Amino acid sequence: MLDLADGRGGNQLKKQQYLQREYAEAARGDRIGSVRVRARARLEELRKQAQDGDAEVGDHG
Repeated sequence: MLDLADGRGGNQLKKQQYLQREYAEAARGDRIGSVRVRARARLEELRKQAQDGDAEVGDHG
């Protein structure tokens, strides 16, 4: 997860969090369910894209 933070501080990450519907639509004090499954799937997707990008660079050299 630190890789995804990409040097952003807490306030910047909080703003990004509120781009997620669960957070944006939650009333203060509401419990927000886990987004772990969706987050892990997104992380895997980003890792695959990064690997595919690395392979493309190698294919052209």
